[in-house]
Amino acid sequence: MARLTALIVLSMASGSARVYAQEIAPDSAATDRDVRKSKNPIAWVMKRLQDSNKQSDKPFNCSVIAGPFYDATSSFAIGGGVSGIYSWDRQDSVLQKSTLSAMVKASVRGMVSLDINGKNYMPRDRYRWNYKLKIANENLYYWGVGYDNGLDDANKGQYRQVKVHFHPDFLFRVARDFYVGPMADVKFTHAYHLRLTDNTPIQPSTLTANGVGAAILYDSRDFSLNAYRGQYLRIEQSIYPKLSNKYHFTSTDVTFCTYHGLWKSAVLAMEYHSLFTYGGEVPWNMLALVGDDNRRMRG
Repeated sequence: MARLTALIVLSMASGSARVYAQEIAPDSAATDRDVRKSKNPIAWVMKRLQDSNKQSDKPFNCSVIAGPFYDATSSFAIGGGVSGIYSWDRQDSVLQKSTLSAMVKASVRGMVSLDINGKNYMPRDRYRWNYKLKIANENLYYWGVGYDNGLDDANKGQYRQVKVHFHPDFLFRVARDFYVGPMADVKFTHAYHLRLTDNTPIQPSTLTANGVGAAILYDSRDFSLNAYRGQYLRIEQSIYPKLSNKYHFTSTDVTFCTYHGLWKSAVLAMEYHSLFTYGGEVPWNMLALVGDDNRRMRG
């Protein structure tokens, strides 16, 4: 029986942005020199954040951000990240910008995680290759498998999990806005410090899932980093053979996004996502999660 999680997100953003250029007054220039000479780390960070918003023809434009946060499973935590924008052909003004981002988080309950994501648009957009890497040691709650178990709060248990997840792909353009190519999915999970009910066992506690498959992409967005119009459809079909896994199964992942301009400074954006895991015996760590592992849902 297929297992499915689906989420529709509807958002409207309204606003305008203007870029102003002016000659720096002598007092401002002196302030910049004072900041560079200052040993105050807060002043240095604020200056770097301010400069990261300026237009630049640098080969790699980098931004840094950090701050505290709280969630129910990890308690109080602090996170920091760095993102970079670059181009594989700086002479091509039409080529989409490639991106690299890395995020580190740590909490008072011992949660530590590292997320690295990259999207690359090769010259003339003939090829695209992407990757996602997550390494985490985190606290999680577990109600068991299925909707009925999730309704009963008496099933709520807790455990810690070490997870390594790597998801790369390489796509070839076959027609205008259409791309096809191979992909892989490698996921290692180890659960420990189990405090679960008898109705919600985790067996086995250590699992490795290695999958291969293909991705089909249709992408007509005008600007991938901040789209104003166009559509995005991605379908991933993966097989996890028993040759390299204890369990064999299949997964289908579908994401559809559409963007429509309402007026000059407003965009209507919608997203639909579904993940099916089916065929054979699907292990507990590969079942679909509400919100797609907290990437699409908060609260």
